[in-house]
Amino acid sequence: MEDKDVAMEDKDVAMEDMYVAMEDKDMAMEDMDVAMEDIVVAMEDIDLATEDKDVAMEDIDVASERKHVTMKDYDFAMDDIRCR
Repeated sequence: MEDKDVAMEDKDVAMEDMYVAMEDKDMAMEDMDVAMEDIVVAMEDIDLATEDKDVAMEDIDVASERKHVTMKDYDFAMDDIRCR
């Protein structure tokens, strides 16, 4: 009878271990879902940063063009001054 009681206790412990393992698996799955959401958000942030970089590059191009126009205007003004 004692062997049967020990076997029943072992079965109960094994069942508890199985339930704990299942809970751990569920928590791991939830953690994985959160991690996937974080990845999606990070990718969206990268896309936004890339768009910001593209806009900044366009702004640099415009500023550079304005600088060239201003330099030409300056050269014309200097020529006018010299001619007078």
